[in-house]
Amino acid sequence: MNWIRSGLLLASSGLILLTAACLAGVFGAPTDTFNHLWPVWMAGAIGLLVATLALRTLALAAATSICITLLAAIAVDTRDIPVIETGRDIRIVSHNLWGSTRAARGLVEVVEASDPDIIALQEAYNHQNPMLEALEGEYPYFIRCRWESTRIYSRLPLSGSGCLRPNHRPGEPYLDLPSSAWAEVELADGTRFMLGSIHLTWPEPLSHQGEQIDAIAQELGRAERPDLVLVGDFNAASPAHALRRMEMDWQLTRLTRHQASWPAPLPIVGIDHAFAGENWARVEIEVGPATGSDHRPLIIDLARIESD
Repeated sequence: MNWIRSGLLLASSGLILLTAACLAGVFGAPTDTFNHLWPVWMAGAIGLLVATLALRTLALAAATSICITLLAAIAVDTRDIPVIETGRDIRIVSHNLWGSTRAARGLVEVVEASDPDIIALQEAYNHQNPMLEALEGEYPYFIRCRWESTRIYSRLPLSGSGCLRPNHRPGEPYLDLPSSAWAEVELADGTRFMLGSIHLTWPEPLSHQGEQIDAIAQELGRAERPDLVLVGDFNAASPAHALRRMEMDWQLTRLTRHQASWPAPLPIVGIDHAFAGENWARVEIEVGPATGSDHRPLIIDLARIESD
């Protein structure tokens, strides 16, 4: 039994250090990286609590309980998200296809079932075109970034579209832009809004996600924020500080809340999101079925609102 108790002591010590790292994540990378896998740590902590109680190691159980309380406090989402229950004005399906032909076929099935107005894709490559061409009859307006993996298909007219490219301007730092397709979409009533399909790289210190967040903020300085919608794979999960940084730097509201989309067989974290300006409210956002990708799609219903 002594080796079991020693193992519990070691696990409890590790949990204490992990909890401290998650709390320190409020200051950003590198400790914020641990917050992206918060559900894993919480599940492990609950399992450890059960084990310590079963073996009546009450001191370790008390320490584990404190860690669980602190981890739970980190995950509390008190953001004020605009939500309305009236009919939607737009439905968007956003999906990272993982470069998979099977996922491309699965996406077509999701589109047929959900009937979106717009499809925003990430990790969509040329070898998937034979499957994705089935969308072009119903969605005749589309933008495919030739050197990137992001796309937008729309049944609504596009008055403009393109791909973000590094475009260094005098006086501005050179920043790495993520793979991003954009389109100016015209709604049935004639109003227009800007939509972006975004694929950020991995969080820091694994990659340079912070630089890409800055690059998007730099580009958005020339956009009309109230009408803007950004969807895609942001490689960041709640309660990571990186998501709050995106909201603050981009001056947009994240409309997703604890909706797990990855990994697809058993989603535990939500790294796919929707951000929008003040002229938009969430009607409903659902996680779709598995398609063969490592992500599940998001089905995003939004409504226009009058901002003050």
